[in-house]
Amino acid sequence: MSDINAQLRPLVETFVADLAALIRQAALAQVSAALGAEESGAGRGRRGPNKAPKGAKRPKGAKRTAEEMEALLKTIVKAVSNAPGIRADQLASELGVETRELALPIKKLLADKALTKRGQKRATAYSVKAK
Repeated sequence: MSDINAQLRPLVETFVADLAALIRQAALAQVSAALGAEESGAGRGRRGPNKAPKGAKRPKGAKRTAEEMEALLKTIVKAVSNAPGIRADQLASELGVETRELALPIKKLLADKALTKRGQKRATAYSVKAK
């Protein structure tokens, strides 16, 4: 009987090790899919309720090109002219970008006096400055 046990033990241990590895791999794939990560297992990090920006995605911390910024500035001015008194969160959802991506362009437009603002903090409403 001990001869059979001695033969079975390595087979069972190998089977258990292989099974544990498959379960671990399946669990990681499920977590990655739930977090929206790529199949390679590289995570994108945490995402809030807003969707990712439309178009090409930049790596975290990468700067926008001058062309991207100029296009965004024109898009913001056009959207604000169509809806005077719009707030940044409304503008972000209309443009399909995260609110934090609008901070710099809005500051630039306010500095250039292309936009005016009324209110404070989250209640700030933006309008196109009359020419």
